[in-house]
Amino acid sequence: MRFAIILIFFLCYFLIPTTSIQAGQCLKYPDLNQSTAVFQNIKRNFVQALKEAGICIEIVNAPFKRATRDIKSGKLDGLILRARAYQKFAGDYLHMIEEPLTNGSGLLISFDPKVTSLQSLAGKSIAINEGARWQMKLVRGRKNILNVPKFDSQVRMLKHGRVAAILMSSTIVSNFPNEFKGATMTKLVDLSGYPWIRTGLKHRSAEIAQAIRAYRARGHAFTDPLHAKIN
Repeated sequence: MRFAIILIFFLCYFLIPTTSIQAGQCLKYPDLNQSTAVFQNIKRNFVQALKEAGICIEIVNAPFKRATRDIKSGKLDGLILRARAYQKFAGDYLHMIEEPLTNGSGLLISFDPKVTSLQSLAGKSIAINEGARWQMKLVRGRKNILNVPKFDSQVRMLKHGRVAAILMSSTIVSNFPNEFKGATMTKLVDLSGYPWIRTGLKHRSAEIAQAIRAYRARGHAFTDPLHAKIN
């Protein structure tokens, strides 16, 4: 009798298909390190989407430079949100999961209706967000560039006339619904945001993509506030 019980336990544990939590390790992702509401919503919804699909995920506080190093060494498993263009910097240690969390654009914003391109600035000053690669790439070689560490500082500088224009993603713009009334916004680049996973776990991309699709199909938007409690 005891042998039969042990045999049944063995068959259940090793032969019956397991859930994602059993089949794969608990994923460790670094925090977005952005305090804006939209970024925090994206993080919380991403975690919730995976948990509802039975995928174990843990958010770890790590500065970006350390996070990159830890992903390369296998201590962390990916990045929650980066644009497709990040592939140029990701090298061969990260794989983009082909299911966007956000659909966004890189915008040139000005209260001067004549400013509809970088060329139309004609040497006037522009504020970019410090560390934003897509912005640095667009303004490379230009003069009168101000690197600003915070988004709200960019907005204040534009409203007070300290700069003629700013560069900002449409995702971030949604955090300032009343600040850009009357402004001219010109799309310069596509900035749809995707989750990334380290290449060694590339085989888990399909289940994560399916979790994102299923979560969205249930009526959730990743930029919306999360009402469910995340443990």
